[in-house]
Amino acid sequence: MIRSLALTNFRSYKTIELNFEDNLTVISGPNAVGKTNLLESIFVASTTKSFRARDIDLINTNEDFFRVVAQFHDDSVELSLTTQGGSKAKRLKLNNKKQSLHSLLGRNPITLFEPHDMGLFDGTPDQRRRYMDTVLSQLSPVYAIALGAFKRVLRQRNSLLHSAKVRGRHVSEDEIFVWDVQLAQPAQELYRQRHQLITTLSPIMHEVYSEIAGKDTVLELVYEPSVEMATINYMDKLNQNHTRDAAAGFTTSGPHRDDMRLDFKSGNITSTASRGETRTIILALKIAEMRLLQDRLKLKPILLLDDVFSELDAERRKHLMELIANQQTLLTTTEVDKNIPKNSYIIDLSGLT
Repeated sequence: MIRSLALTNFRSYKTIELNFEDNLTVISGPNAVGKTNLLESIFVASTTKSFRARDIDLINTNEDFFRVVAQFHDDSVELSLTTQGGSKAKRLKLNNKKQSLHSLLGRNPITLFEPHDMGLFDGTPDQRRRYMDTVLSQLSPVYAIALGAFKRVLRQRNSLLHSAKVRGRHVSEDEIFVWDVQLAQPAQELYRQRHQLITTLSPIMHEVYSEIAGKDTVLELVYEPSVEMATINYMDKLNQNHTRDAAAGFTTSGPHRDDMRLDFKSGNITSTASRGETRTIILALKIAEMRLLQDRLKLKPILLLDDVFSELDAERRKHLMELIANQQTLLTTTEVDKNIPKNSYIIDLSGLT
């Protein structure tokens, strides 16, 4: 639960300080006033990263640092990025003590719906991998560490393969074996946790969709690993692919090429669902995620809903409000909808235009 937020040089804000209520806070105002920037700053204070930009892009124009200070239920979080002297330094203070960025993950869980999520199932596999990584990094410090290790070793292995290809040089088995060993261990952890995540989320999402849509429709999330590690050792797969990887100049299989899909009724969502129904399905996934985070972490996640009412009919808006009635939620909108409870806390940003 977040109590207050103070921003300095973050996105469009030179300075701003806000307080929040326990249940629903509605952030209203015209387009381009900075509503999404507020949600983004809370996401950064919880996960250390933006959901839509590089760290450097979060700094207000003509400034060389940003600072986000958030007071959560049990934690005081100060996250800053400084670019003075041509170098970048990202720092975290947790309850007034310097800490590693990883120490923040999972302490104040968060679930986000934002308009780009509409492309989650018909967009690129990279977007779906980022979704799995974001959820799992909050659920498991082990996953976050394994993901960092995998990406680091993958870059080094790919650098070796690319350099050899450009120079027309053969990569020896001994050279590549060193990277294979280091890549295999974190890869196995990523596979294990991604498989478990999708298997667990699928039935919860189906249940939530039925609650929002008011009808029982069969939905199933399916994990599509690049390598089915339950049946083959990733080290063996890497060894089998040495010639192929050398020709390509990069690592052709592994968690960096995983995917997931959604089966909807008898076919794929991209060919059967309307825009409104797609939005309902994505919302169902996010609320399922929220419930999973709460179950595993024993903490209620903060729910961030950016422009959520677009393309939802009145009945689905009503069902959604009922679902989040006891959840701390920050919702952005251009105007306060009639389905929003009368006792909601309203932050009106219209005066900032």
